Amino acid sequence: MVDLLIENKLIIEIKAVPEINDYHFFQLLNYLRLTEMKLGMILNFHSMLFKNGVKRVVNKFMSKFEKKIDSDWPKIKEYNFSNSLQNL
Repeated sequence: MVDLLIENKLIIEIKAVPEINDYHFFQLLNYLRLTEMKLGMILNFHSMLFKNGVKRVVNKFMSKFEKKIDSDWPKIKEYNFSNSLQNL
């Protein structure tokens, strides 16, 4: 569950752990993807200096327009490397 949602633009996750790890990063990234929001922050209150406990996370989702353009491009066929290695 999202800890703080600010003006439907920023998700803030509040933590009090010795170290921010990948689990915390991907948890926030999943929240950003589900809400199609772009920016989130992890605030860890367990660090000695507060500035060391602040991490910014950016979701690089594609807009509906970008998805449409991407789906219209011709698909690239897979290249079979095993056949080319046999010719060496």
